[in-house]
Amino acid sequence: MINNGSVVKSLCSQCGVCIAFCPTQALRSKRDAYGLNFPSLIPSKCTLCGLCNKICPSYEFDNSSIKEIFNDQKRHSLLGYYIGSYYGFSNDESIRIKSSSGGIVPALLLYLLQKGEIDGAVVVLPNSDNPFMMQAVLTKESKDIRVAMGSKYCPVAFDSAIEQIRRDENLKRVAVVGLPCQIRGIRKAMLVDRNFRNKIHVLIGIYCKQTKDSRFTDYVLSRLGIKREDVHKIDYRGEGWPGYIQVTLKDGQQRLHPFSDVAISRTPWLNFNFSPLACLVCDDATAEYADISTGDAWLSEFESDSKGTSLFITRTPIGEEIVQNAVQDKIITAEPIQPEKVVESQYPKAIVFKKQNKYARIALLRLFDRRIPISMISKQKVSISELLDAFWIFSIRYFFSLSVVLLLTSKSPAVVHKILAKIPLSLKRRY
Repeated sequence: MINNGSVVKSLCSQCGVCIAFCPTQALRSKRDAYGLNFPSLIPSKCTLCGLCNKICPSYEFDNSSIKEIFNDQKRHSLLGYYIGSYYGFSNDESIRIKSSSGGIVPALLLYLLQKGEIDGAVVVLPNSDNPFMMQAVLTKESKDIRVAMGSKYCPVAFDSAIEQIRRDENLKRVAVVGLPCQIRGIRKAMLVDRNFRNKIHVLIGIYCKQTKDSRFTDYVLSRLGIKREDVHKIDYRGEGWPGYIQVTLKDGQQRLHPFSDVAISRTPWLNFNFSPLACLVCDDATAEYADISTGDAWLSEFESDSKGTSLFITRTPIGEEIVQNAVQDKIITAEPIQPEKVVESQYPKAIVFKKQNKYARIALLRLFDRRIPISMISKQKVSISELLDAFWIFSIRYFFSLSVVLLLTSKSPAVVHKILAKIPLSLKRRY
């Protein structure tokens, strides 16, 4: 978001869409100390055209845009517009095991590529020169899709990949995989650029409560007793479900650590450790503007499933068609599930948390960052109790991001983290 010639970092999700679409190249990606890729404005090049804000995911979609995307489809109050909701997995065991949760995304990408329905796909791959950096890459190779399997808990900007889609005249149909904020920005760009829109065949969104900056990786390595300089490669999740963190050292050794470790899979996520501020004011946990949205099946009925199962939602006709064709061709297994089970699966009610009290969190943030436009909250009524509730969650994030606290929690036994995991996200309600 740009306001009065300044980048509003507190609301910026670092999706990179504004950088890719700026007509005068007035925006550049600048990596900060925590690995976050914020846009940097070159004032002399800016013409105040306003395109950057028009496609910024921080702003809401207007009613006409929603109508254009979803027409008259049914809407769930917490999940957004949808056609169907399912649980399932890739029928290719190697894909299912290697992925974070069921392998639906790589299975569909490989299927579409093999059938010739897409020319390429935007996926996230490790940087070949830096194991701690990930990059969104437009690839036409199935091997890259396989390498990209698994979650990436670190900052990723999409500007280079989007620029390549716009620039490559030979590209006709592309699939894009991204987090909700990235999908929102790309969807908005599709609404203002017909040529770009015509190149996007399908948007696949990943459920997300929050992303992480580079400190999360340092925290994980500290927890595992591994020095940063010894790391050759890190895979954040894979090898079944809920999976393992796999660190490959420069001497060839491999270290596996269960992702289910409460100090890694719960405490940092419940307390918003290492999360950008924008994640605390985002209300989209399930990629509501994707064609297909998918994520983990964190439900009691799947606890014994060591291979992985995805919960996924089809939101548009093209998303539903792709899923049904993949089922018919025995690429994936998909069974209907009630939308409420998707809400229930996102521990601890992350979807509800992100939807409720959002404007109080924005209002509180604006007390410290006056660059946030007043128009974002001017039509919303926010009570004192809601502001106090917002202050509580920001305080939790601040406290658990202190260097001394990070050092202590990285060395604390599991029992301490089980206690920390019980800290409520709200003073008024428990999710």
